[in-house]
Amino acid sequence: MSDSIRRHFNPVAIAFLLPLAAAGAAAAQPIASCQDPVPPSIGFALGKSAPSLGLDRGVVDPGTGSVQVYGGPQFIGRADVSPAGIFRVRLEASTAQWAVQRKIYDPNAGYQEVADISEGHIAARFVGATAGLRLGRGPVCAHILAGGGVHKLNYRGAGLTAPGFMIVAGVELPAGSRGVVQIDVQLQLIQTNSRYPISGSTVPAASLTAGWAFRFR
Repeated sequence: MSDSIRRHFNPVAIAFLLPLAAAGAAAAQPIASCQDPVPPSIGFALGKSAPSLGLDRGVVDPGTGSVQVYGGPQFIGRADVSPAGIFRVRLEASTAQWAVQRKIYDPNAGYQEVADISEGHIAARFVGATAGLRLGRGPVCAHILAGGGVHKLNYRGAGLTAPGFMIVAGVELPAGSRGVVQIDVQLQLIQTNSRYPISGSTVPAASLTAGWAFRFR
């Protein structure tokens, strides 16, 4: 994982949802095996997405500095179904904002950083699907999913649409009679093919999210 992702990956969403998860595990939901199919669910998740990418020359003039892209907040809406046994299918749509910062250095002071200027943000949107397995022992179950979809990146009116591959690993805990808390780590590989305004051919983006879903009966 790049320095940019490690430095700006702050799992704030997890911190306030973990107590809810712990309390929910003792709620009225029956303890079921993770090998059994579960009812369809619909829910949401919040977290942070952190990419590793560069912008084309001329998109932002760095002057006597550099331009860097950092992570930002992410919102996800999703639906999960379990067609048979341990198999799971997830449909997902998400939106994130990646901050663009211009750092200015003073060549007369050993190139010391003298300013950190916001240059707006990249809007990153995704729609896609994943499929995989549900594992573990109740009430805490894990899932491993893989799939892909379509990404749309936009910055200052310049946008591109690109396919991408995604891997998801997570856990879920019962919360209430029909709810479930979901905590997930995602890795997306966006195939931008060095199209403007992105300079790289592939953009990796990692995210850590926590959310809640309602299970239908």
